[in-house]
Amino acid sequence: MKKIFTVALMSVAALSMTAGVNVASVKGAQVDKSAKSIKVRKGVAGEARMTRADISEYENYTWTLLGDGKYKSSAVAGTYQTSTDLMPVKVYEAEGHKGVYKAVGVWADLLEVDTQALIVDASNPDFVLVPKQFTGINDQVDNETYIASQTWVLQNEKGYTAEDIIAGVPEIVPTLENSVVTFPAKSLVLNWPNAPADSKYETDPEGWYYGGDDAGCLVLPGGEYKEPWTLYGKATMSGDWLFATFGKTAAPYETEVYVATEDATKFKVKNPLKGLYGALGFNGVSPDFELDASNVNDVVLEMTSTGINGGTTDGLYYIFNEGYYSQLENVATDEALCTKLEVNEKTAVFTFPAESLTLFAQTSQQFFYGNAEESAVITVERSSSGVNSVNMEVSQAAPEYYNLQGLRVAEPQSGSLVICRQGDKVSKVIVK
Repeated sequence: MKKIFTVALMSVAALSMTAGVNVASVKGAQVDKSAKSIKVRKGVAGEARMTRADISEYENYTWTLLGDGKYKSSAVAGTYQTSTDLMPVKVYEAEGHKGVYKAVGVWADLLEVDTQALIVDASNPDFVLVPKQFTGINDQVDNETYIASQTWVLQNEKGYTAEDIIAGVPEIVPTLENSVVTFPAKSLVLNWPNAPADSKYETDPEGWYYGGDDAGCLVLPGGEYKEPWTLYGKATMSGDWLFATFGKTAAPYETEVYVATEDATKFKVKNPLKGLYGALGFNGVSPDFELDASNVNDVVLEMTSTGINGGTTDGLYYIFNEGYYSQLENVATDEALCTKLEVNEKTAVFTFPAESLTLFAQTSQQFFYGNAEESAVITVERSSSGVNSVNMEVSQAAPEYYNLQGLRVAEPQSGSLVICRQGDKVSKVIVK
């Protein structure tokens, strides 16, 4: 049994007791990006230490069978290289505790018995917890394997409130909707409290570790799960993806790009800063970038954590592009700084012009160029399993505008509410 994991860049590093990026500090700010370089202490985005805890609060509950459900493993599957398919489980609910579930039969492809249970507290559907609990897995090197959600670790061991965590790191918060509990990538973490001092993996008994970069889910009886993202293709990241900003030399590297299953204009870039992490000597996987290409001539990268912490001076670094800043200011993006998407039958190319990427330091409230002198480019070799080319042709069609009475408007006024038709996609928009 081969165990592969990387030291977690725990999201606790992203939180302060005034958690979250204050968007108001960006909107309307004078963005002075004259400081073009950042020095980051090596490893500052690294480990977080937690103390042991148990699930005694849940152990005395009485459980009632709800029926058949399904479970998709993420952390355990990534660590022990087992199936990420939806697997059948029996789902129980705690009597007198609505929304507290126990899934029996998880990790059946790894364990010799199919009676192992996972307790999931979804009593607050917007803030689901997986309390620290034994997985039933005895690692051949590090002994007992425990699992928890980052929401539970941050709340119960670090003292953050649910509101702090939702505001600061919403990307790792599991939620319940339409009878499906979704565990975002990196939302579940693992711990080996009895790892030996001479562990060949150098496992810290007090440390928490990601089990990979996949999302998971628990489908309750009657629920229906749909994969939110479909592989769009293998991608090459080239140009300056923050390299010069951190005093490193840019070099191309490979990753993957996904497209939203139900919206062909939304994209997700996996591990987008892999090259920079390697240059900085960081272990771990960088947070995903999500791109809104509903306007292919002004693609938007919303403010996103880089996963890199600049210490007490700068705090966590966030990245966004000029299109996002223009949205906040409700102004048109400078044409020279627009991120553009060009698509043909084989490739899709996202181009972020020089000076279009901005890095924001949460603590110091300073802004830096993310690519001061060179464009940053994502070149995707489109997969046959990706979105049909017709969808992208539709998204590239010239937009047409109509007022609410259905009359064509050649040049709608800024701030007006109009109907926009782009190909066969129709939506209401406020003109910038």
